Amino acid sequence: MEPTIDFKAIVEELRDRFTDDEKNSKPVNEKLKERTRVNLARLLESEPDTSMNAILDKLEERWRSDGLINGNKDGALAVFSKQLMQEKNMRLGATMQQQLLISYLSACPVNWMAGESLAEGKLTPGIRVISTPTEHYWVMMVDGFEQKHGTYARLHRNGKKRVDGSYFYGKKNGLWQYWTKTGWKIKEESYLMGKKHRLWIQWYAKGNKKSEGCYENDRPVKTHRQWHENGVVKSETIYQKKENGVSAHRKTWTRSGKPHSEYALFNDKMHGLYISWYPNEQVRVECHYDGGRRQGKYLEWYSDGEPKAEHNYDKGCKIGTSNEWYENRQMCATGVYNTKGKDGIWTYWQESGAIHSHITYRDGEIVEE
Repeated sequence: MEPTIDFKAIVEELRDRFTDDEKNSKPVNEKLKERTRVNLARLLESEPDTSMNAILDKLEERWRSDGLINGNKDGALAVFSKQLMQEKNMRLGATMQQQLLISYLSACPVNWMAGESLAEGKLTPGIRVISTPTEHYWVMMVDGFEQKHGTYARLHRNGKKRVDGSYFYGKKNGLWQYWTKTGWKIKEESYLMGKKHRLWIQWYAKGNKKSEGCYENDRPVKTHRQWHENGVVKSETIYQKKENGVSAHRKTWTRSGKPHSEYALFNDKMHGLYISWYPNEQVRVECHYDGGRRQGKYLEWYSDGEPKAEHNYDKGCKIGTSNEWYENRQMCATGVYNTKGKDGIWTYWQESGAIHSHITYRDGEIVEE
């Protein structure tokens, strides 16, 4: 069941926006005021529990009856028709539904709401089209400034389509599509009032899928995937909403399909266990992260499984005893870190096993060699 909408609040806000001289940057004459009041009453004649879809249907019907959509395929209201179709299938909370409806209605200048027609190419004052050989879009005057508002199209120099989308008061809204100069579609994006929303897809120039994932209110949700150009899965990230953010679990693979890494994230920062592998599937690194910084023991191996390094971290900085080895299993270096760097006596060996040197440090600075 769809959430209900507070019609009284919508009517009051719309009347404030359209009919109060003190709240409008430009005075509205009494005739338009009255006609707007009448149209608002007609538009919002519904039971209190009427659904969002019913309101959008009524809004579209009203625009069509006033000639604001039919016969104006490339007109300023074409974008609204497109957006209505998209939003009808979206499950939005009551607050978002109310805001969206107000946004649709308040986007119309007073004489649109009053039933003035755009027939015969007569545009509403404050709306103008900008067209160049490679770009075509609409702008609306808002508080003395022009904002992109409506359909947007951009072409490559060879005349092929490059970008197709729409703006809503200067913010991207609805479906946006992108093509290469040879005609391959390379990206589809979806926005809701300037925020990432619903499905996003990218393709390589030759048509293979590059990435795919969904968003809600600018945040990634569900499963996001990336592919190598040869079609092998490159990464898979599963997102989950939490009270204080978004957690994720990510796996990555090489071009040949071998596992490359596995780790967790919280609010886009690495958090928890991190593991990476060599192409032969031998573990390369194992460590932990906390808020994007290494924390605790860090272990690294060579591709044959022999140890390469052992460190300890605190808030992203090495701390305590540190050991490093050559690939032939011979010790390379050992010593201690404090919060400022190497500290105390460090011993270094040659790959043959002979001691190379003893160096004394204090807070990261050499004090004796």
